Amino acid sequence: MFFLSLCPAPEQRGAVARMEESLLARPRHTRERMAPVVAGLRRVVDGGPLVEGGSDGARRFLGWSERQHWMLEIAPQALLPRTRRWE
Repeated sequence: MFFLSLCPAPEQRGAVARMEESLLARPRHTRERMAPVVAGLRRVVDGGPLVEGGSDGARRFLGWSERQHWMLEIAPQALLPRTRRWE
């Protein structure tokens, strides 16, 4: 994200378009998990605020969580058995 933020707006939009296109070739569980992240990035690159819960399903992606990460709730059948329980 840092390097993308250094690019001019047309290059940012192009990068997000390539991400969206790349998602189409991924397994369903990957598309389901990443679609909200890419939708949020698209919204910000297009100049809008990232407000979660909109009609496009945009979500903020953070690499950490104090509780179970929201991404783990999407397509849970694709997950390996848990070795650690979040409370």
